[in-house]
Amino acid sequence: MALPSRPLRKSAHQNVVETPTKPQKDIDVLLGMGFPKTRAQKALVATGYRGPQLAADWLLSHVKDATLDQNLPREFVVYLCPVGKVQLELDEYMKKSLKECEWNGAHNYLPHVTLCSFFQVDDDKVCDLLEIFRIAHKELQLPLQVELDYFSSNNFIGLFVNDACANQLRTMMDQFSQLAKSSEIQLDGHKKQLHVTLAYQYQREDHTLLEALSKVINIKEASDWEIRIFSRDPRMNKTHTYQVKYSYQSELPDELNLTVGDFIYHDSERTCDDPGWHWGVSWLTGVCGLYPGNHTTRVAESKAWTLHQSVSITQKQSERPRRPLMSSYQRRSSQMLLQTQHSQNEETNNSLDNGLDLDHLYSKVDKSRHDRTQTPTQTSTMMSSRQLIVARHGERVDVVFGMDWYDHSFTDQDFYKPHDLNMPNTLPMRKSGSREWNQDSPLTQIGIQQAKLVGMITGGTPRPQYSDNSLIQTLIKDTLLIRTLV
Repeated sequence: MALPSRPLRKSAHQNVVETPTKPQKDIDVLLGMGFPKTRAQKALVATGYRGPQLAADWLLSHVKDATLDQNLPREFVVYLCPVGKVQLELDEYMKKSLKECEWNGAHNYLPHVTLCSFFQVDDDKVCDLLEIFRIAHKELQLPLQVELDYFSSNNFIGLFVNDACANQLRTMMDQFSQLAKSSEIQLDGHKKQLHVTLAYQYQREDHTLLEALSKVINIKEASDWEIRIFSRDPRMNKTHTYQVKYSYQSELPDELNLTVGDFIYHDSERTCDDPGWHWGVSWLTGVCGLYPGNHTTRVAESKAWTLHQSVSITQKQSERPRRPLMSSYQRRSSQMLLQTQHSQNEETNNSLDNGLDLDHLYSKVDKSRHDRTQTPTQTSTMMSSRQLIVARHGERVDVVFGMDWYDHSFTDQDFYKPHDLNMPNTLPMRKSGSREWNQDSPLTQIGIQQAKLVGMITGGTPRPQYSDNSLIQTLIKDTLLIRTLV
């Protein structure tokens, strides 16, 4: 598969997946790292409360996100999702219907039964919401028997849940809604008949083929079902979701850097005069900008959601085997790998590699451009005689104090005046003036001390040949995590 050319521009399951019971410890860790409390809470919610390290990586990747300090509550939804054979059959149907009849409304989400509409929850109330759900779902008389009935009309094809199961689920959601009001969380249960949507918003001429494909599904097959709570970035509302197939380094200030595996929230209401270019928001960085459409492919928006909790309703509590807790981010990273591991793109290094995980994805954020003038032979010779040293910068001023730190720290006469004890006492002059510090932030006082401590542990003074500007201070302090490739 050849890399598409750049468009021209005119100008510039089986068990309960639970949130940790003491999230305050994670917040304290992030506060100790210098992050503000509001940012720490936002990062932990966005990553499903899967630990401070993942949240810190999220914050460092979103440092240029214009909404990072805005009060934008995430949107939550509760789904009933199949697990096992029925899930596999539904997934296969979705693939075939997409291939044979192109995109329809059902392809926007994973196969599911909607139990409530989307509702907003403030970051500081998410833990309350999940605790309330634990209380509400215990009222279910498990195990439930989920039976499905096939239904088709002129513009809709779906599977309806049997009344006995549907009534119990509605009762649970009503109690969930009532309890949530005590925490000032407003949610409404699904009032229509509970069902799995197989197709809607499709061309009339595709109806016969979609019916034929859907009737192959064995709805009598025994399967497990889970109630899951998901959340999404509110900026995803009224957008389409695309996944990056080929990497791209921005060439103009209003363009996005594309990282393979990232998701883009495509804003169809905002247009660009340059054919082939579209406005969108990066799931990985939160940055808004233009991107080349032929580097991406449309996917279900639920792939970019965060899973917060999952509980089986088709097995008794004592029958649920324990399994390792996996974050929604880790699940998505695995999905990215499985979806692309058969790619035949051997002509470029821009395709997903077989070792993709979230750390690998985050490591590509703001990655400096490589020197493309070297031949493969020269590169091989250099690698065989050198050690690869991987370094991460220390705590930066812009991460702790926000992107507007520069405006509060320099006078009209271009003099630097620190306004916090954690800011450096002085800053050296830059060739292009002080404004350069706005693009290349210095370390905080804590960051400098961290650098010294890590330098004492690692020992030695490396001499890097290639470095991102933001790492210079860290490299001088010897703050390196060293991996030697033999």
